[in-house]
Amino acid sequence: MTHDARRLYRHLGLDIEPNWHAALLLLEGSPGIGVAEIARRLGITHPSASALVGQLLERGYLATDDDPSDGRRRVLRLTDRATRALPELKAVWSASAEAIESAILASGQDVLAAVSALEAAFAARAYDDRTLDVLERGDTPPGDTPPGVPGAVPRPGPAASEPAR
Repeated sequence: MTHDARRLYRHLGLDIEPNWHAALLLLEGSPGIGVAEIARRLGITHPSASALVGQLLERGYLATDDDPSDGRRRVLRLTDRATRALPELKAVWSASAEAIESAILASGQDVLAAVSALEAAFAARAYDDRTLDVLERGDTPPGDTPPGVPGAVPRPGPAASEPAR
């Protein structure tokens, strides 16, 4: 879907990336926050937030100011370009949400319940652990196991010398 969204934006002549909308909306409602706060509020890593902010700065959607309470810190705000673009962007995002909702309803499935269940399952046992379990059991069909993956895969972590679980 990211590729499709990027193609849609280009078709509409919008100079944005699909992963920018949450940051733009966040900064519209909370100007003057920094990268760490963006990362926290969006639930992404600091390096990801830093890269996202870098792209938005480079394209002229964000500007930085000195933090009035801490001169060592920089805070972010939307530029005039971003403020002017937001009404059109919001219309596109609203249309996109409607299109997604329509596709979900047309599927006849309770997709949101399935996504919630999947999130809960991965919160209980992480994706990487589940994948390593499958690889260790050898449940992947012939030809589907990547080259060099043995039947027992060592787990990443502090004690790399420990045998696989």
